[in-house]
Parts: sequence; structure tokens; C-alpha cells
Amino acid sequence: MTFWPEFKNSVYNPEFYRRLINRPFRQTVKYYGQLSLIIALLFTLMFGLVVVPKLLNFLWQGGESLSKNYPPDLVLNIVNGEVRINQPTPYTVDMPVELKSKLPTELQSANLIIIDPATSTPNNWFIASSTLFVLGQRDLLLQSLNGKVERESVPQDIITSISATDVQDFVAKISPWYKVIALILVILVFGATLVSMVLMLGLLLIQAIFSWLLLMIMKLKNETGQTVSFLTAFKLTLHATSLPLVLIVILVLLGLPITSLLFFTLILVILYFNLCPCLHGK
Repeated sequence: MTFWPEFKNSVYNPEFYRRLINRPFRQTVKYYGQLSLIIALLFTLMFGLVVVPKLLNFLWQGGESLSKNYPPDLVLNIVNGEVRINQPTPYTVDMPVELKSKLPTELQSANLIIIDPATSTPNNWFIASSTLFVLGQRDLLLQSLNGKVERESVPQDIITSISATDVQDFVAKISPWYKVIALILVILVFGATLVSMVLMLGLLLIQAIFSWLLLMIMKLKNETGQTVSFLTAFKLTLHATSLPLVLIVILVLLGLPITSLLFFTLILVILYFNLCPCLHGK
């Protein structure tokens, strides 16, 4: 049986599920492998069509904006985790108009960054002024969407000097690699999705316990008249997960919330409607 007919049967086909009880487990493993590959390809394709164009646009505009708006008179020095600049402090960089229009309302501050290596309390600048970033002597602070201030320490092992010319040269060197970066990201997404499908087998093994209980409650028997085994319940669970997995991909790409309760409940619902003797008279 080819993949597509088996996928449709795994969604709803009582006769298919009855035959599935006595089918070798290795065939279900093969089907789950095919399903994993299809899910990975589908998710990667949608990621490439939806996310990658936005990422490339962000990289191009971000690099151009950085080259354009880095202050020509500013030289930023980082020595052993300490920040120093060649200008009087605090040094303020206004928020670029093109960037401000793309930010959420909560982050549309008047200043992009305030650099003040002399202060020991850089977080006070979020109270005294409207800014997105504050760079202190040893820390970079960011105003987050939830109103909290996120803090990142300046790496201790870095010794560098950054001027406007350095920034422009860096952007010019890296911009030809944006598409390569996007391609690598797509490959990583594909690989990560496949790994997730393998790891999900652990959760589905737990789910099979509840599937097994459901099958015993329904008093389901195999062809010899015996109660179905746990391995059979796991096999049926792997097929019943077909539709829920596709729904997860759709919900993720739409940015909608996902609950594990909904996912696992849907598996039980699919098993019930396909196997319950009360519905099919067997």
C-alpha cells in the first residue's frame, strides 16, 4: 500500500484498523518513517515559503540600516569584558525611523541605544529615558516586550574595536552569504523535525498506555479472540497520530497555540471511532 491511501485509512477506515490489529509491526514502523519524512518535508517547505523570505528581508534591511545608522564619530572598544568609547558619556543613538516603524508599539522608543560605561546602574536609563538598549561598562541591557529588562554580560575574552568603517566592511563581507545562511537554516529545520519525530516516539509510547486502556474498555479482540497486546496498542497509536501530526504542523505555521491534551485526546478519538464495536457491530 502506498503512503497516501494508508494515510487516509489511518484517519478513518474501520476495516483498515481491524486488519491493522493483525498486521506485522514492522509495516507500521515503515509507515511511521514515511510519515516522519513527509511531515519534515511539509514543515520545511512551509518554513521556506513563509519564514525564509522574511528572514532574508530582515537581514538585508538590517545590514543596510546598521551600515547607514552607525555613528561615524563613534569607536566602541571592548577590552576583557569592559566597554569603552571615544566620546563623552552617556552617548545616545537615536532610533532610526525605518526600524521604529517595524517594531511592536511597546518597543518603539525614542533612542535605539544609550552607551554609558561610566555608570554602575545602567538599568536606571530605562527609567530616565526612552531607549531600547543600554550598554554599560560590562552589560548589555534590552527592554523586552513584557516590560522586563533582559541583561547579557559582555564576553570577558574579547578585545576588539568597532568603528563605522568596520561595520560597513563587515556588512559588505557577510551580505553575499545571507542566502547560504538561509539554506543552512532550512537544512537544520528539516533535520530538527526528523529528530523531533524520532523523539516523539517516547511520548507516543506513553500515549499507547492510554490507547491500550481504551481498547480493553472497548473489549477489542484480535483474530484469535484474545485481548489486544500493548504492542498492538502502540501500533494502532502510531497510525492514529497521522492527522494530529499534520494539524500540529499547520498550527505551528499559523502561530496558534498547541496543547498536548488536544493532541493526545484526538488520537484516542480516532481510535474510538475506528475500532469501537459499539459503532461497527463487531
